[in-house]
Amino acid sequence: MDKNKGVLYVRVSTTKDEQKSSLEIQEQALEVICKSKNIEIIGTYSDKASGTRIRKRKGFISMLYDAGIDFSKRNDKSTDDFIINNNRSPKFNYIICKDIFRFGRNSSEAMQVIKELKNNGIVVYFVNAGFDTSDKDYKMRLELLFTIAENESHNTSQRIKFSKRHLAQQGKYTPSRLPYGYKRVLTTNGNKEIVIDKEQAEVVRFIYDRYSIDGGHIISNILNEKGIPTQLGKKWSNDKIHRIISNEAYYGSPIVQKWTKDDVTDIHFKKAKEVNRIQLFNVIPAIVTKEQFDELQKIKKERTNEKSLLGKKVGKDDIFYEKILCKQCGSRFVKHSGEKKKVMYMCYTRRKYTKTECDCKGIAYNVLVSYINHCEIKQTDYFAEQIVETLVERIDIVKLKIGSVEEEINKKINNLENEISVITRKFITASPEMEIELNKIMEENKVNLAKLIKQKEDMGNKEFDDLLLKIKNKKQLIKQLYGKKAYSFEEKMKMVDCIYVGSTDIEIVLNRIAYQEEFDTFNKLVEGTEFVVPCQTNIHMPYFFER
Repeated sequence: MDKNKGVLYVRVSTTKDEQKSSLEIQEQALEVICKSKNIEIIGTYSDKASGTRIRKRKGFISMLYDAGIDFSKRNDKSTDDFIINNNRSPKFNYIICKDIFRFGRNSSEAMQVIKELKNNGIVVYFVNAGFDTSDKDYKMRLELLFTIAENESHNTSQRIKFSKRHLAQQGKYTPSRLPYGYKRVLTTNGNKEIVIDKEQAEVVRFIYDRYSIDGGHIISNILNEKGIPTQLGKKWSNDKIHRIISNEAYYGSPIVQKWTKDDVTDIHFKKAKEVNRIQLFNVIPAIVTKEQFDELQKIKKERTNEKSLLGKKVGKDDIFYEKILCKQCGSRFVKHSGEKKKVMYMCYTRRKYTKTECDCKGIAYNVLVSYINHCEIKQTDYFAEQIVETLVERIDIVKLKIGSVEEEINKKINNLENEISVITRKFITASPEMEIELNKIMEENKVNLAKLIKQKEDMGNKEFDDLLLKIKNKKQLIKQLYGKKAYSFEEKMKMVDCIYVGSTDIEIVLNRIAYQEEFDTFNKLVEGTEFVVPCQTNIHMPYFFER
């Protein structure tokens, strides 16, 4: 690929008309910058979406694909995966973006993507910040900008929260998105008013009328068969039906401030405390009566009483929690109590949308246990033991170097303290003019002394001592595990990385206990020096079984 081939990335947060023109303005400004830097523009990627999560930005994901980076969405709440695909060369070596917040507002996710792009030979240039990722100090500058932005976001969050709460206390209902069944219309005086959407309201009344007879699963299937979409154009499911029948807005008295975020850039909402919630009475037209709503709450409670455990959600104490993935659709498997309390694991997509979306069969708990027990572990981990010795040697060298540097710092500290004592004695006989000069020297010495003390604290040996202790404990664990002839089910479960379940087969991936975490810790401590060592990757042991 020729040098200096670049692409533009532009983004706005909403689809409003004024934001659409912002996309054009961003693109035009970036084109001028590229010409001045002799970068040939071969394409533009754009998004009309929030910058908090990359998974919702199709343009960005398409750009990563053309950059030779594979995107993989996780089903849990952690950061998604971005991995270099060595079989696909990047089509460009420059990405030009207006500022870091157009690129992404989630700092950890954005930094991960930038790291992978840089490793694949692609430079990201941030126009407003005036630097790119080829600069030696780009990490420090990006982290500083993200820190400033996150502080500003926090302040903005507080202002937004205060404003929303103040409006709610005044009895004003101003949600960013209305419940299904309602819409906003312009009145004759130019104000927006919340009114009932007649077509959607009929669906809401149908759900309220049928729930006592059929329940959420059957109602969602009926609506999907009729081709009636949800508010976001998706298929109905049991949990969406439950949200409809549990929303006080439908009898005209919505509860606001139910959910909250610590920061506007946070990805996930969390439930707000009961005391912070506010109910607004009779602020919008009612679709159902209060009596209908209360009646369905009683029915829902009766269907989920203590005797009815079928399908009840299980907490994180489950040993297979988020370890089982569907080979066919990628969803995680969830625990499900079936007939006669038989414990099963089912594909979340199949459970939510039926087998029309995924036909992967469920798997019983005792079958999983049997497969785990059939995994024979015969190998010993000589490789891990050999490579970790290199790490221990490096730690010892760094500790010696730190010791000699500390000795030099201590000498400088002693010299400065002596000099400060001498200056202090000079004040006794000093003239007013001399006092001014001595004060200036004294302040300089105090600043230098504080810097030396801070430098000494920052380069202490304690982190390396702790790391050596972790390595020692890990060695004992490895010796204990890999020196055995037989392993218990509990010991094998500690090694389970992931279980992939298909319709005809199952793959169990065990993780060797290795030293990846210790290597990462060491490299972080010595980042930017000649002591960095290649990271050792955990060794996976896959086992395949037919179902």
